[in-house]
Amino acid sequence: MSAKTKMPNSRQQQKANTRSKLKQVAKASFLKQGIEATNTRAISAQAEVAVGTFFAHFPDKMTLIKEIFFDEMDASLHQSANELSATPKPHPCDFLYHYSHNLFDFYLEYREFTLLVLGQSLLQKGFFQTQLQVLTQGVMQRFDAVGVDETSSRIFAENMVANFQQVLLDMLASQAETKTAWLTRLLQLNRPFEHMYQTAEERFKG
Repeated sequence: MSAKTKMPNSRQQQKANTRSKLKQVAKASFLKQGIEATNTRAISAQAEVAVGTFFAHFPDKMTLIKEIFFDEMDASLHQSANELSATPKPHPCDFLYHYSHNLFDFYLEYREFTLLVLGQSLLQKGFFQTQLQVLTQGVMQRFDAVGVDETSSRIFAENMVANFQQVLLDMLASQAETKTAWLTRLLQLNRPFEHMYQTAEERFKG
């Protein structure tokens, strides 16, 4: 271990453990009883800490909700990235479809979280965009790889991801229990961009 590497002291570790326990308890309660039905006092009691301790870690319930949501969403994104790394580089539609396959499962499981966070994102000018940028960059890279200029690649990618967002909102509004029809809808909306990619690929290889 280098001199610059410091192990967390017992107090720091205790704080980290308490924060983790609050998140675990809250996540289980949110999924079982619903977010609205779960208050900070109940979370604190189940985690066996004082209510003041809860607020020492999270200023409000919405902050906790967002942290749980993005932890789980990032895990889903990493899972998709790991799966794709073991396969040949897919076309843009295949790339977005693969991510959507995992993310739509996540959004349906965490429907109440998703609706709340999306609403907050619109009100607070898009902190949700950080995660969506992963998709945009991934699609852009695939257009770039077949010689499409950067401006066009960005336009194509942003439109494809906008279609992803629209299908997501429609799926959540429909009270759907499964993702199959919505994945098909996403492929249909993005088919023109797939044709553009195939044309560019043929020219690039030719």
